[in-house]
Amino acid sequence: VGAYGDCPGDRRCLAAGCPAPAPGPVTGLVVERREDDLLLTWQEAGHAAGYRVRRATHPDPVTWGWPWREGITDEDPDAPGVQWTDPGAATADPPAWFYLVDAEPASP
Repeated sequence: VGAYGDCPGDRRCLAAGCPAPAPGPVTGLVVERREDDLLLTWQEAGHAAGYRVRRATHPDPVTWGWPWREGITDEDPDAPGVQWTDPGAATADPPAWFYLVDAEPASP
Protein backbone atom coordinates (compact mmCIF):
# COMPACT_ATOMS: atom_id res chain seq x y z
CA VAL A 1 0.00 0.00 0.00
CA GLY A 2 1.55 3.23 -1.08
CA ALA A 3 0.46 6.83 -0.99
CA TYR A 4 -2.54 5.93 -3.14
CA GLY A 5 -4.04 3.28 -0.87
CA ASP A 6 -4.99 -0.24 -1.88
CA CYS A 7 -7.82 0.00 -4.39
CA PRO A 8 -8.46 -3.06 -6.53
CA GLY A 9 -8.22 -2.06 -10.17
CA ASP A 10 -7.60 1.63 -9.52
CA ARG A 11 -4.25 2.83 -8.16
CA ARG A 12 -5.30 6.51 -8.29
CA CYS A 13 -7.18 6.43 -4.97
CA LEU A 14 -6.14 8.90 -2.33
CA ALA A 15 -4.34 7.80 0.80
CA ALA A 16 -7.63 8.11 2.69
CA GLY A 17 -8.91 5.03 0.87
CA CYS A 18 -10.98 3.99 -2.06
CA PRO A 19 -14.19 5.76 -3.00
CA ALA A 20 -17.32 3.92 -1.97
CA PRO A 21 -18.99 1.91 -4.73
CA ALA A 22 -21.93 3.60 -6.42
CA PRO A 23 -25.29 2.44 -5.07
CA GLY A 24 -27.47 0.22 -7.19
CA PRO A 25 -30.92 1.16 -8.47
CA VAL A 26 -34.03 1.22 -6.32
CA THR A 27 -36.59 -1.28 -7.58
CA GLY A 28 -39.99 -2.62 -6.59
CA LEU A 29 -41.49 0.56 -5.12
CA VAL A 30 -44.93 -0.12 -3.60
CA VAL A 31 -47.12 2.48 -1.87
CA GLU A 32 -49.71 1.26 0.62
CA ARG A 33 -52.24 3.23 2.68
CA ARG A 34 -51.99 2.82 6.46
CA GLU A 35 -54.80 4.91 7.97
CA ASP A 36 -53.73 8.57 7.43
CA ASP A 37 -50.21 7.62 6.30
CA LEU A 38 -48.67 6.11 3.19
CA LEU A 39 -46.12 3.31 3.63
CA LEU A 40 -43.49 3.12 0.89
CA THR A 41 -41.62 -0.16 0.49
CA TRP A 42 -38.85 -0.98 -2.00
CA GLN A 43 -36.02 -3.44 -2.54
CA GLU A 44 -32.75 -2.51 -0.89
CA ALA A 45 -30.20 -1.02 -3.29
CA GLY A 46 -26.70 -2.46 -3.00
CA HIS A 47 -24.11 -0.10 -1.46
CA ALA A 48 -26.77 2.47 -0.47
CA ALA A 49 -25.99 4.64 2.55
CA GLY A 50 -29.58 5.93 2.60
CA TYR A 51 -32.34 6.98 0.25
CA ARG A 52 -33.88 10.15 -1.20
CA VAL A 53 -37.61 10.46 -1.79
CA ARG A 54 -39.15 12.87 -4.24
CA ARG A 55 -42.89 13.53 -4.06
CA ALA A 56 -45.07 15.50 -6.47
CA THR A 57 -48.65 15.94 -7.61
CA HIS A 58 -47.89 15.10 -11.25
CA PRO A 59 -46.15 12.10 -12.86
CA ASP A 60 -43.26 13.89 -14.62
CA PRO A 61 -40.18 13.49 -12.35
CA VAL A 62 -38.05 15.64 -14.68
CA THR A 63 -39.73 18.74 -13.24
CA TRP A 64 -39.76 17.66 -9.58
CA GLY A 65 -36.58 19.44 -8.51
CA TRP A 66 -34.78 18.74 -5.24
CA PRO A 67 -35.47 15.65 -3.13
CA TRP A 68 -38.34 16.12 -0.74
CA ARG A 69 -36.71 13.96 1.98
CA GLU A 70 -33.09 12.81 2.22
CA GLY A 71 -31.12 10.47 4.48
CA ILE A 72 -33.96 7.99 4.76
CA THR A 73 -33.13 4.68 6.38
CA ASP A 74 -35.18 1.52 6.85
CA GLU A 75 -37.89 1.96 9.51
CA ASP A 76 -38.22 -1.80 10.02
CA PRO A 77 -34.95 -3.66 9.34
CA ASP A 78 -36.61 -6.98 10.26
CA ALA A 79 -39.20 -6.68 7.47
CA PRO A 80 -38.32 -7.49 3.86
CA GLY A 81 -37.19 -4.55 1.75
CA VAL A 82 -36.84 -0.96 2.92
CA GLN A 83 -39.83 0.73 4.54
CA TRP A 84 -40.53 4.41 5.08
CA THR A 85 -43.74 6.14 6.16
CA ASP A 86 -44.96 9.42 4.68
CA PRO A 87 -46.99 10.67 7.65
CA GLY A 88 -50.38 12.18 6.89
CA ALA A 89 -49.96 11.80 3.12
CA ALA A 90 -53.10 9.69 2.66
CA THR A 91 -55.33 12.51 3.88
CA ALA A 92 -53.29 15.47 2.62
CA ASP A 93 -54.39 17.90 -0.05
CA PRO A 94 -53.95 17.10 -2.92
CA PRO A 95 -55.25 13.55 -2.49
CA ALA A 96 -52.78 11.89 -4.89
CA TRP A 97 -48.97 11.74 -4.85
CA PHE A 98 -46.33 10.44 -7.23
CA TYR A 99 -43.10 9.16 -5.69
CA LEU A 100 -39.55 8.59 -6.91
CA VAL A 101 -36.95 6.93 -4.66
CA ASP A 102 -33.23 6.73 -5.35
CA ALA A 103 -30.24 5.54 -3.35
CA GLU A 104 -27.69 7.85 -1.73
CA PRO A 105 -24.01 6.90 -2.02
CA ALA A 106 -21.81 6.47 1.01
CA SER A 107 -19.52 9.38 1.87
CA PRO A 108 -16.00 9.08 0.43
